[in-house]
Amino acid sequence: MCVGENMIENPQLTSQFTMDLSTLYYRLITFPIPTVAAINGHAYGAGTFIALAHDMLIMREERGYFCLPEAKLNLPFRSEMTRVMVRKRIPLSIQSTSLLSYPFPAKEALKYGIIHGHSPMSNLLEMCVSQAERLSGKGEGLNRENLRKIKMSVFDWATLAYTEDR
Repeated sequence: MCVGENMIENPQLTSQFTMDLSTLYYRLITFPIPTVAAINGHAYGAGTFIALAHDMLIMREERGYFCLPEAKLNLPFRSEMTRVMVRKRIPLSIQSTSLLSYPFPAKEALKYGIIHGHSPMSNLLEMCVSQAERLSGKGEGLNRENLRKIKMSVFDWATLAYTEDR
């Protein structure tokens, strides 16, 4: 298991891991169909950024926190991480979770606009699939290449961050 503290101890692992994460963020942000993150437990650190890279976030309501613990771990944010965080969610929640490492339970995360919804674990996957079908325009002939172009235009900063880190 890889946690933030492992990153401090092994710089070579950190470099490769962060490059791989950068690629994953970029691919998720510009993916040619809508993406929905089903957060079925805690989302900390890189898991939080992976969730943020999706178009919609649905979180389990009875258990789990959404948190960026980097401040408490004395780890800086990479440029693409900051861009994902700031451009995809509202600033007040960003300040609380990134600067204070505040762990948001599902209902608070929804209140502050960090996630799009929450659900009991028993219905989480069903709710996410339903939202993905709704977002994808199922049966309406959604053009994937056009959606990719729209995402790349809206999230042009992701392309810049990805190419800067190469």
